[in-house]
Amino acid sequence: MHLAVVILGLTACTLGSDPAFPGGGSAWSTDDSGSADDSGEVVGDGSPVIDGVDYDWEDYPNSESGWLLNVYITYTDAEDDLEGGQAMLWLGEQQLTLMIDSDASTREAVIDDDGRVFFALDTDQDDYEFQVKLKDAAGNGSEKVDFSVAP
Repeated sequence: MHLAVVILGLTACTLGSDPAFPGGGSAWSTDDSGSADDSGEVVGDGSPVIDGVDYDWEDYPNSESGWLLNVYITYTDAEDDLEGGQAMLWLGEQQLTLMIDSDASTREAVIDDDGRVFFALDTDQDDYEFQVKLKDAAGNGSEKVDFSVAP
């Protein structure tokens, strides 16, 4: 199987075969308030909240697999500072971190016209079990949310 991130200018970045993400991720900032989740990041009053995750498959002949998995994350962020933050995606133990912006030509994830975080993955049309998390520009992180996709 193949899984890659599509930079929203529609340039595909291959991350590996057999649905893989590069390991690691960025260092998490910590704070004295809130409660720590399993990443060690503090989740508190200023943290974004994921309200839901939706997806659709798009037939895209210019991609390596021929398919795009479009992911839409609905969220609430009282501080309204998700732009400049990150969307993190896990497939098993492997993590992918995407920068969030409102300019699709410069970032891997954007805040779309409907106020959702959007990104696209070039992947085989298959069943996947993911986890997703949002981190705002101030370093506040949401809880991880599980979601499944199927063709």
